Amino acid sequence: MNDVSIYLFDKKETLRGRFADINIDRLPEFRRGRCIRYRRETDKQACVISYLLLRQGLYEKYLISEPVEFIYNDYSKPYLKDYPHIFFNISHCEQGIVCAIADFEIGIDIQDIHPYDPAVAKLVCSLDELRRLAESADPARLFCRIWTAKESYAKARGIGVANVLKLEPPEGAIAHREWENFIVALCGGKRKADEIHIEWVNAHFGDLFPTGDPAPTGDPAPTGDPVPNGDPAPRGDLVPTGDPVPTVLSNHPK
Repeated sequence: MNDVSIYLFDKKETLRGRFADINIDRLPEFRRGRCIRYRRETDKQACVISYLLLRQGLYEKYLISEPVEFIYNDYSKPYLKDYPHIFFNISHCEQGIVCAIADFEIGIDIQDIHPYDPAVAKLVCSLDELRRLAESADPARLFCRIWTAKESYAKARGIGVANVLKLEPPEGAIAHREWENFIVALCGGKRKADEIHIEWVNAHFGDLFPTGDPAPTGDPAPTGDPVPNGDPAPRGDLVPTGDPVPTVLSNHPK
């Protein structure tokens, strides 16, 4: 099958200040230790949320409800220790966090759109990419597309991005979806972007439990109400398949 589910969380402003501390007990020991080592709250939040998005996706797609552990290849790409037939990839930036899940090798990247810096572009772009940037009316957005393409391509191949900096991913290999302030890129390995069916799921964390209590530790998070209207419309060449169903996790202190 060529299906990929992408879970996106881009509502960090809805999180309370102690979100990571409140929800860290939902993580297995190996992930909890990694989260604790982060100093910035935003990094702790990304560590917690990315794992919970993965858990939600595994439950929705495969009915896997128990905690999962990772193993890593030589380039630190994570895989599921007990489910070698399931592939996932995680990425985060200041604007959001994404987790992609599929039955084949994938790579995903999310990046904020920063002001364009030609000096940085010269270090990581091919001559053709530099030419396109010089001719572009919006080089900041184009550079973000180029960079996320390289990152997702490298991650799908299971290698470090340093190995593909001056290379361009094969034509048709990358699917982009764009928002006002950030871009997501997906690479399906040997599959071309137009061969992949992508299901987008918007996740949110809020005070939506009927009892006002957090979901029990270890249980998959329930599915909530549809995302309200008013979210910024995405830009680019990918259209979500239907109305995304948000994931609802705890933002309540224990």
